[in-house]
Amino acid sequence: MKHILETNGISCSLIGTIQSVINGKNAESVNTTPNPLILQNLLAASEDDVIIMEVSSHALTQYRVEGVVFDFCLFTNLGHDHLDYHESMEKYFRAKTLLFDKLKDNGQAIVNIDDFWGEKLAVLLKDKGKVPYTIGQSKNSYLRILDFEGSITKIKENNELTHIHSPMFGVHNMYNVVMAFATAKLLNVDKDLISSSIPEFTGVEGRFELSQLDNGGTAVIDYAHTPDAIFHCLMTARTIWC
Repeated sequence: MKHILETNGISCSLIGTIQSVINGKNAESVNTTPNPLILQNLLAASEDDVIIMEVSSHALTQYRVEGVVFDFCLFTNLGHDHLDYHESMEKYFRAKTLLFDKLKDNGQAIVNIDDFWGEKLAVLLKDKGKVPYTIGQSKNSYLRILDFEGSITKIKENNELTHIHSPMFGVHNMYNVVMAFATAKLLNVDKDLISSSIPEFTGVEGRFELSQLDNGGTAVIDYAHTPDAIFHCLMTARTIWC
């Protein structure tokens, strides 16, 4: 998201798992979402056009983002994670839904309805009178994924076809890229400019990061730590090399 926007002249602050970037200055993160005092200091210090924040389920249940309102809230998927804290998938899901209560009145939820929990969220939002911008392979999706092969994704919106070329392999990365594409488009960035910026993205540190070994082999570095994340990493590696 940050790469797409900054390539098109929109400066971004970033608050996430690996690091925070405020006004072009990097600082290592202690938590995915900082405590309220640090978070409010970061928000106040930012002079960038957009602030992109990864909001954890822990942060939502611990009131770290109280008082913050969002223009966009994105939901990609929900995996078997943090159940030592949330106890069940249903409670984990309910924690995640708290984010969407923090949308501005004219804010937009963007939801992947190919995911079971995303589909459930879309229904929940509609029941509350909030119409989500849905993404998925279903004909009911506002932005429909028609085909995905290798690094090319074919999408359709309002009968208009677009081919997205991404340097990142894997189904999980495909959904991330499509979500970023949709959000940038809703921020009024021209879709052709978005499409041309995506192939230049070099990836995220520690996310399916490739390293060439002296013996000619390739090592993959990824901090996947859930069954779903490890599955997608292994399937992606199989797609590339098997």
